[in-house]
Amino acid sequence: MGANGTGLDCLSSCSFDPQAPILVIGAGRSGSTLLVRVMNSHPNISFKGETKFLLAQVWSLLWQNPAWCWFESRLASNPRSSEECNADVGKQNLAAEQQRAGAICARFIASLIKADPACRFWGFKEIWNGSGSFHIPWEIYDQVFPGATWVHLIRHPLDFLGSCVGWNCCESSFSAFQQQLDEWAAIVRYSQARAATGRYFEVRYEDLKKSARTALTPLFERLGIPWDEACANTLMEKRGDSRRDTFAERHLFPRLERTPEVMYLAGQYNYSL
Repeated sequence: MGANGTGLDCLSSCSFDPQAPILVIGAGRSGSTLLVRVMNSHPNISFKGETKFLLAQVWSLLWQNPAWCWFESRLASNPRSSEECNADVGKQNLAAEQQRAGAICARFIASLIKADPACRFWGFKEIWNGSGSFHIPWEIYDQVFPGATWVHLIRHPLDFLGSCVGWNCCESSFSAFQQQLDEWAAIVRYSQARAATGRYFEVRYEDLKKSARTALTPLFERLGIPWDEACANTLMEKRGDSRRDTFAERHLFPRLERTPEVMYLAGQYNYSL
């Protein structure tokens, strides 16, 4: 075990399950950093930042050419060369091998991001999935994290857009604003698909800011951990607000097309456009 106490040996014997993290999803610039701080302040949760879909990259490399998976069966059927045997021989045990590899990947990710094994739960965020830049299959996460709890963070689409514009700190075209607004809808839709797991929670950024306790109590109750005031205290810490481009918001945002999809999803979360 490493000096920081997050080695694989420790993770294998700790009380928390490496295959059951808390995963924050949704559009970026929606308060995910604040949510990470709130969650990480709970004594029973070790919560980290984003990995930029590292897991998907690792999983893809594992299965692009999984000679390791059927090496023994191939060699047994043809002792001269493990590569001469039909790949179907190895596929007989493919499901079992994927389950084994998934457990190893879960332990790897937990150790790599230094999840604290003294905590009952751990987690990280995987934001922006479903956008034009990222469309990672959720099935990869089901394979590696079959017990994951999904927390979908949602923010008012125009406030999300305003935060994006201010964060980029550069000139953007009207069409770029429109595309960003449409991507908000695409990300929300893609994230909502996680509801099928039965371990899915939606948290509005506005509710989190108003009362972290009210917003997160359903999640904590599902996890079986009590509310801790350290979470609420995190919200009281002074932090700089995101820059906002008031000119763009005042003069350009009203001209953006509210597509039926944007309007429908905004209505689901009681956002007025």
